[in-house]
Amino acid sequence: MFRPILSIVLGLIFLLAACTAIPSSTPTPASLPPTPSPLPTATIQPSPTATVAVADLRRPDENGINMEAKQLTTSITLDGNLSEWPSFPCYTLDQKEYIAYGDVASWGGPSDLSGSFCWGWDPEAIYLAAEVFDDSLRVFSKGNFWENDYIELWIDADLIGDFDKSQNDGDDFQFGFLPGNFADIPARATVFVPGVSTGKLRQIEVASAHIEGGYRMEIKIPFIVFGDVLNLSTGRLGAALAFSDCDSDKPAQEMMISSAPKSISQWGNPTLWTNLSLIGYGTTPAPIPLPTPTATPTATTGSTPSATATPSKAPRITITVNHNTPADQQIVYLDVDNNPLTGSRSIYPGLGVDFLIQDDSLYYWTNLVNPYIWAPNAWNWMSIVRVKNTATQSVWKFSSLAIRRPDLSSSRPIKVAFSRQDASWAGLYFSHIITMSEYTLVHTEPPPAPTPTPAPLYSFSFQNNFNSGDHLFVYVDADDNAATGFSIGGRGADYLIQDSWMFKWTGSWSGHACALSATLNANALWQFPSTCLGNPSFGFKIIFQRQDSSWAAVYTSPAVTVSGYSVSHTEPPPPAVYTFTFNNNYNPGDRLRLYLNTDNNSGTGDWIGGADYMVEWYPSGPSVALYAWAGFWNFIFCPSLNASGTNTTVWSFQETCIGSPAFPFTANFVRLDSGWNIQYNGGPIGISSYSVTHSE
Repeated sequence: MFRPILSIVLGLIFLLAACTAIPSSTPTPASLPPTPSPLPTATIQPSPTATVAVADLRRPDENGINMEAKQLTTSITLDGNLSEWPSFPCYTLDQKEYIAYGDVASWGGPSDLSGSFCWGWDPEAIYLAAEVFDDSLRVFSKGNFWENDYIELWIDADLIGDFDKSQNDGDDFQFGFLPGNFADIPARATVFVPGVSTGKLRQIEVASAHIEGGYRMEIKIPFIVFGDVLNLSTGRLGAALAFSDCDSDKPAQEMMISSAPKSISQWGNPTLWTNLSLIGYGTTPAPIPLPTPTATPTATTGSTPSATATPSKAPRITITVNHNTPADQQIVYLDVDNNPLTGSRSIYPGLGVDFLIQDDSLYYWTNLVNPYIWAPNAWNWMSIVRVKNTATQSVWKFSSLAIRRPDLSSSRPIKVAFSRQDASWAGLYFSHIITMSEYTLVHTEPPPAPTPTPAPLYSFSFQNNFNSGDHLFVYVDADDNAATGFSIGGRGADYLIQDSWMFKWTGSWSGHACALSATLNANALWQFPSTCLGNPSFGFKIIFQRQDSSWAAVYTSPAVTVSGYSVSHTEPPPPAVYTFTFNNNYNPGDRLRLYLNTDNNSGTGDWIGGADYMVEWYPSGPSVALYAWAGFWNFIFCPSLNASGTNTTVWSFQETCIGSPAFPFTANFVRLDSGWNIQYNGGPIGISSYSVTHSE
């Protein structure tokens, strides 16, 4: 057959040029774990020597606003302050032709829904600054994310890879950015599709600020969130940005204004989005940070590429690694064209790996080349290259032609990195990226760092009257300064634990990374390292709070002083509830009253039984109210008050609403007709329990 014969011939030619011996049988590389996800320290970086040739595909102008992201030369502080964006506003959505969802006739103009925005990028991430005008900010604790006021963003991370595909797939990301309500609901981000790991989601940073008539947001999306599907070979992405509006008192998506208006009616159709160009991408080099990958690439057996030079004139490359302990797997990553956009881009952050040495073998990455010769998009075995392997040293020697770089010099260097793993592929060592400009390279691992003493753990326990759906909070005044932070209970909270999440106050609540363990029930417990709070001095204050399922606070503790790493607080038991039942001869329009003489003094209070409190139930209203006697009947607020029924009327309320009187006291059950005439007055009746029944 054609393919095996051609593969063998070309392989022999190449191996002769490389001056290496082909084994009697092609070795199969170790069965490795899947390629790891990109890591938090990874960056996608332009290269001054990149020469990737791709089609200049663009979305048509009629789709909407074509956008540009400027290269950032200084770092951006994410705080909702847009003064670091001197070109702001770059683009504005304030015309009715950009209304993409909802009734255009109901749009109240720019103050109802509009906004401006700018884009930026650096080697690590893409940035968005937005100012949204919305005269009725609505952010809810319940309901779907998209039923709030929020910013929606679609990104096509591989614009040219599936340019004509009209349905979103794994390289099309739908983001949502919530501004929060600048009180108890913090700003946050989500990815609707495709599914991303929690680790990647937490890399997205958002900050918001409240302004008159709206809000501002600053957003950072690290390139690692997109993983290996990101293709920036053209310096261009597909994108659609929209501001979503809800003006009702319940969660609902009512209107959207979009940079690509036609796209909203066809959810997930990338062909209706516009272009987002990264200005300057691929022309200006940027520093590559120290990576911390967690696994190694998977190599697969293939055929050997052919050589094109005379082996006798090609210098030999010698790479030596001195390591601290034995390695079960030793890996060398070679970016020979110094271009992070070519080769395998997912196995070592900051490198486009063209060649890979795994233990004794050299592999070559093929990327959509001639399928009759090499396997496409895979690692192909080439030769045996390691000549020394001891417990503390590995040496590899091979012809520079094997990696197509016989012209290695200071003006044409390559990039190299090393990793070492144990038998289970757990990382033992990962090097920084090294520039190699000579044919000999010696790399020595630094001595192992001493094992750090773990930070002590805080344990905050909260015994509470938990009900299903409740939310539990801990507010932390870490600097013990009531004048700074979020104001609550006379303290200034610098940190907030909300259920199983931690936030930090920066003018608004922002997500704060912390190794937090949470148990959420009537015996709530939070444990986390002291470093999460910046190791504050003891004596700082915390406040415990319980909110119900509608996010209404039902209990807030006084400030608790933290004098050790273990702190406990108990919520008082809930107050007892009275239930008064009145069986009566009800007629339509009647009013039913309960008069309570709680001080057992007939000389004080109202003339009916010396009543200090009166509960009135008007079924025809319907309305129920509680009053206290102050020389006249004065309305008082009792959130636990309920009433129901006519011929059998039932009142219920917590004892605290009437001052928690001691037993016994007396009550009068009264029925008035529609003309306010007393038809029945039963009492005084002695009250000695929380459940009382009286019949007319």
